[in-house]
Amino acid sequence: MAGNHDDQLSLDLGIEIRHTDQAWRDWVKPTRRAAAAARFRDRIGVTGRPEPPWSEDSVESARIACEIDWLFPDMNAVHAPENAGIADEFASYLVNCCRRWAGAEIANYPVGDLGRTLFPSRPDVNPILIWPFQPESLTVCGLLHVMTYDGAGFAALASILNRHCTSYLEWCLDNDNEPDVR
Repeated sequence: MAGNHDDQLSLDLGIEIRHTDQAWRDWVKPTRRAAAAARFRDRIGVTGRPEPPWSEDSVESARIACEIDWLFPDMNAVHAPENAGIADEFASYLVNCCRRWAGAEIANYPVGDLGRTLFPSRPDVNPILIWPFQPESLTVCGLLHVMTYDGAGFAALASILNRHCTSYLEWCLDNDNEPDVR
């Protein structure tokens, strides 16, 4: 019945009705995200599942940062059509790490007036990370803006994510919860 109503609105008012649920359900599938994250890990030379990520004094972290900074020196590179696959892999990698090490849940955030989405070719997919220990949430696109702002690089993103990992562990201890390592 709703489809008929949407079709009628489109005919009567000329409003294009876009259904975003399927695009999001396709993107958020754990098997799809895991495969994309694995491709990204292979691309940057990370074997297996990452340990708590991005220690600032780790040689491995410095090497990974160089790889990521080379792939995405700015938001133009993130949004470039030729990098859509790599940006998707990186987003999947970040989401999976944030879920595993910082307890994040993932949802789809409407693009709205800001018009900022990670995937210009798929505006219906805009992942946001929701943390159990704070009311503020972060879109993956917002995290990549931090990373590429004024040449800050992956180190700026890693610093944020390290703080969230620590905050999650502290929240678990304060609430007598075991970390949910998925």
